[in-house]
Amino acid sequence: MTKANRKHLIIILLVSFSIMVILGYKLFIGNKYTDSKIKVLSGNYGKYENVVTYLDEDLNIIKQSHYKAGSIATNWDNPILKDNHVYGISSKQKDNNFIQLNLNNGYVYNYSYAQAKAIINNYAYTNTNLVGKNAITRFDLTSKQKSLEKPVDGYIFKMVNYQNRLFAFTQEIDESKDNKDRFFVVEYDVNTLEEVSKLEIKDFAINIEPIINKDILYYIDSNSSTLNILDMKTNKQTQTKINIDYLGNMKLYNDKLYFIPDTFLSEKDKNIIVTINLSNLKQDKISFSNDVTNFMLVDDKYYILHPNTITIYDKELKIIKEVKNLENDDLFNVTFLQ
Repeated sequence: MTKANRKHLIIILLVSFSIMVILGYKLFIGNKYTDSKIKVLSGNYGKYENVVTYLDEDLNIIKQSHYKAGSIATNWDNPILKDNHVYGISSKQKDNNFIQLNLNNGYVYNYSYAQAKAIINNYAYTNTNLVGKNAITRFDLTSKQKSLEKPVDGYIFKMVNYQNRLFAFTQEIDESKDNKDRFFVVEYDVNTLEEVSKLEIKDFAINIEPIINKDILYYIDSNSSTLNILDMKTNKQTQTKINIDYLGNMKLYNDKLYFIPDTFLSEKDKNIIVTINLSNLKQDKISFSNDVTNFMLVDDKYYILHPNTITIYDKELKIIKEVKNLENDDLFNVTFLQ
């Protein structure tokens, strides 16, 4: 090999190595922030923007990404995180309501008008509640095309993916009983959208996500104060009062339900979480030093979210760390992505 060829070979190897280092660094950074356990979505109904903040478990901010779309950072309709995409109901009509945020490249995709959604495998299921047209629509998440649409009875307010089965929470008007409202949980076949089963339930709060666990349905009534428990196999239904004036959200961790207050409506107890043990329905109250807008549990630690601030508490409720000023003050709708 001549000296000139050797020199060219060395240059090529150095350039290749530099490219590999750069790509490896980008891959490392990409995995570092997209794989972070703590992701906070913030937005404002009046401001056309969503912000995703990535943090490590010690609340060090790794990255922030901005998305031009109506806010989907709500507790009443929890955004869905799947495969580094966030699906939610936007507050802006020009977004057609149901949108997708791509966490990998920052793209926003608008699907269609919707008031509820569920993601099952590679499909998104949404509803359309318009005068004269109530339907379920299925979209292919790869092609982003509508693959099926089916008219349904009543108005759908919520959808739930339970073990890759689609359940919808509906309201119908019974014309034979003085136009009385009746409420149902309906299972639809995910492939045909045909009705599989239909159980009548009590009126439900449309601002709190229902939960199905071990074939038991947990949902809050329209007064946002009572937990309804429905055994979906036996159709047996019971109720229990929750010790919070105005419920804001409900989550399930390790066979316990966790309830947080609606901090906009509540005049007291804004800083509490009420838990219910599902084995005996025993209630406990946990008090924090901050208002609880949202929360998550990670390795027995409480991550308490309130506008622009996250506080970590250990299981003895001692503050481990707190981070303020996550974003601008006008991005006041905040929720965790899980």
